[in-house]
Amino acid sequence: MPTSSPRLTTYDSAVAFRHRAEPFLLRHEAANNLMLGLIDTLIATPRHYPLPPYLATVDDGGEVVAAFMRTPPYNLLLSTSEVPAALDLVAAGLAKAGATLPGVTGPTRLSRRFGELWQQRTVLQAGVGLSLRIFALRQVKPVPVTPGRLRRTTRLDRESIIAWYTAFAVEADLHADRERIVHGADTRLDSEQGGFWFWEVAGEPVTLAGATGPTPHGIRIGPVYTPPEHRRHGYATAATAALSQLMLDAGRAFCFLYTDRANPTSNHIYQAIGYEAVRDVDDVEFHEEWPDSRGPAPLPPAQTASIG
Repeated sequence: MPTSSPRLTTYDSAVAFRHRAEPFLLRHEAANNLMLGLIDTLIATPRHYPLPPYLATVDDGGEVVAAFMRTPPYNLLLSTSEVPAALDLVAAGLAKAGATLPGVTGPTRLSRRFGELWQQRTVLQAGVGLSLRIFALRQVKPVPVTPGRLRRTTRLDRESIIAWYTAFAVEADLHADRERIVHGADTRLDSEQGGFWFWEVAGEPVTLAGATGPTPHGIRIGPVYTPPEHRRHGYATAATAALSQLMLDAGRAFCFLYTDRANPTSNHIYQAIGYEAVRDVDDVEFHEEWPDSRGPAPLPPAQTASIG
């Protein structure tokens, strides 16, 4: 591993950032899938987000050892990394620039360590919001036969998609307002490399499943949402398996998805299909004071949040 002093570089161009960061990110493509997918979005539709992105890499001895991205108003994204000093450089640079961050998303130890660093440089308190797990799949396992079929949605399904996407966001505690949900739904409906599908039984939609964020070799599955009245029939399993197979048949080497680590049901469903755990990821939120008593869990002691 390089041993010279790490150096931070920021980019005004998503093309330049991809040229520098992508080879590093592809070493752990599934773990870095969100950032890889967003790079293509920034290049294809530069005005997709309301404000310019923050794009940065840290080099050590001329080799990229970490990458960072933020598409306001969303969290700062951290890549995989084994160089602790990279976090210090980015935290110091953002604080000096007067940046405001709602939170940070990345590998568990890295995001928690960045939370500590941001607390030291601001008046904000850091706490773990969502604890997630990234899964990847290369081959779909046989699943029980379930009534119904997968159907790609169209613009005629827009209102149903928005309603179910909203219900999913509320249930998953994603803090997404209606404007973001509508924008996300419309973007996917217009996408040629992703979109939404319904699992339908006798012509009635019973589960919503999506695909988005294509990377050079994969694509992310999600959301997967079944309304309460249609649960416990295996529809989510059937929809996820069918959509994953559809993506593999289209030439993707693998699919990946995020689950809530606190939800054993969804974790079991995806593993039964053939998804394997890749990386634990945390959303660490920053607040002057927590909105209510149900706010994010405090960060663990510093010694348990070290880089690794």
